Amino acid sequence: MSWSSARNPRESAAFGGRCRTWSTAWQRSRSRESRERVARRPAGKHSMRRASEVDRVEPASTTAETPRETSRRRSAESFRDGQRRRAKRNKTLLGCLGAFVLVCAPAALAVAGYLGGWQNKLTKNYRNNDALMVALKPKDSSVVRTVTEPFWMVVVGVDARPGETASRSDTILMVHVDPNRRTATVVSIPRDSRARIRGHGHNKINAALFFGGPELMIETLEDTTGADITHYLAIDFNGFKEIVDAMGGVWVDVPERIEDKKAANYDRRSYIVDPGMQKLDGAHALTFVRSRNFPEGDIARIRNQQVFLRALAKQVLSLGNVFRVKGILDAVARNAETDLTVTDMFGLASDLMKMKEESLETVTLPGAPKMMSGVSYIILDEEGVKEMIAKIDAGESVTGSATAVAGSGQTTVTPTMVTVTVRNGVGVAGIATDAANELEKKGFRIQEVGNAGQFVYDKTLVVYNTDKRKADLVRTQLGVGDTVESRGMYSFKTDVLVVVGRDWRASTAGSEDE
Repeated sequence: MSWSSARNPRESAAFGGRCRTWSTAWQRSRSRESRERVARRPAGKHSMRRASEVDRVEPASTTAETPRETSRRRSAESFRDGQRRRAKRNKTLLGCLGAFVLVCAPAALAVAGYLGGWQNKLTKNYRNNDALMVALKPKDSSVVRTVTEPFWMVVVGVDARPGETASRSDTILMVHVDPNRRTATVVSIPRDSRARIRGHGHNKINAALFFGGPELMIETLEDTTGADITHYLAIDFNGFKEIVDAMGGVWVDVPERIEDKKAANYDRRSYIVDPGMQKLDGAHALTFVRSRNFPEGDIARIRNQQVFLRALAKQVLSLGNVFRVKGILDAVARNAETDLTVTDMFGLASDLMKMKEESLETVTLPGAPKMMSGVSYIILDEEGVKEMIAKIDAGESVTGSATAVAGSGQTTVTPTMVTVTVRNGVGVAGIATDAANELEKKGFRIQEVGNAGQFVYDKTLVVYNTDKRKADLVRTQLGVGDTVESRGMYSFKTDVLVVVGRDWRASTAGSEDE
């Protein structure tokens, strides 16, 4: 007999009722607790929060774990493994950060010091030169001196010799740079150009550097051309050679053979430059750009300098020289003097590296040779010069060749472009030959030497058919005579006819250029 059956039937019924009541209450309690837990769950979740979720509970939120459950979870081996991994990761990150600081901080200081050293070398002579800074100040006081807008810069090749405190400029270039259009125009200034130098009267323009340093050179160029010059760069012969060598040499198509010991500074290894395409090292490049040992003298040298500049630009703009920047800047810093900062130079290099090769123009101030009191000058065409500079300032291309006369569509006449017939007009034996030899030395092409129809010429005549400029050039080189148009009265097949008169021998026989 079972225990329940031994009881009184009433008691059994009452006991069964109480059990059902307890069961119902317990089930309701469990259901209410379950609903509360569901309400506390994040939206879309259908299970209790994982341990990783509990760790990331916002400070303002509450956890579904009981303290006992939390203690049990944190004492589990998996939780301790996670803590150890996080500690190790944080330690590694801190170590890497420390190493980065230790390595990069000195590197950054070294780079800053290196750049500072470059800057100190570049500006060593001009840091306290108030006169230079005044000369470089824009004419318009509202304009800020910068390299991010179009500007003019003077580049001077200095013939500096040991022990000298002043020197003449061997090469003078005015460079117009437009960073916005990414264009550059290099204007060559013939060193024999006759110019007014403040406080020193008229002289060859390259004497300005000797008389008054860079500030007087800038003032003279501004007075002569009308350009507003705001930057200056000077480099000596050694610097030029080092820069070319730092670039690994420059490929140049040399038009004719050069043999010039003076241009090579009497370096026996580099005074000869053969014609043809070749890579010139610094020493041979210096001979190429310095030599005046041509019939046309400085005009031919300027032409070679422009050939070199175009070749140099082509090479600088190539990607290969990106990796030579440090060596090039080292060479510039050791040998150049400028008002530009290292930041300016990097900015300019960045802009010009994007420039196309055809965006570089090379031109020469227009003018013609002339002998004055036994001294050879280039007499500049003042109107042509001002018009050329105005065109460049306006962003226009300068029409014509490297020696174009702005706006005229004509080129500067040089002696090698002129054929000449020489005739004796006084009956003195050998006088026509002497005159022809003098003209040939200056580069003119003598086609015929003979006698005039009669010996009655007291004054030398320089006769032309169509191009008076060529006759004017011959007359200036002779230093005597009158220029006349033929108009059919004289018979000759060359550009110019010279009838030598009695005035020629007395005035110019045996004279030579400076």
